[in-house]
Amino acid sequence: MALIPVSGEIKVESFPKMASTVITNGMVLGVRGAGQVSKALVASLAIAGIAMQDTASTDADWAENTAIPVFVPTSSTVFEADVTGTAAAGDVGAQFDLSSNGLNVDVGGT
Repeated sequence: MALIPVSGEIKVESFPKMASTVITNGMVLGVRGAGQVSKALVASLAIAGIAMQDTASTDADWAENTAIPVFVPTSSTVFEADVTGTAAAGDVGAQFDLSSNGLNVDVGGT
């Protein structure tokens, strides 16, 4: 699975993607120095949002910084996500890192 918005307000904005970078629909995206988005890294602080499409090396614009659509959460947005590790009732409301694939929440990382 990936991160999927389930409630609250969601905006959709376009961001230029980092050239020659695989992006998976539902992946958390971070903003790089030049303003392009790519997979958010563990402990990323500049999160753009959630990818709304895949990018692959077979795409005609693979090596370009073309814009892709991104779900941009607001303070009311709630997402569902798979977890890496074992989630417990006591984890509700806590903050955790992303998993290394950018698609899951790592309940072992804070």
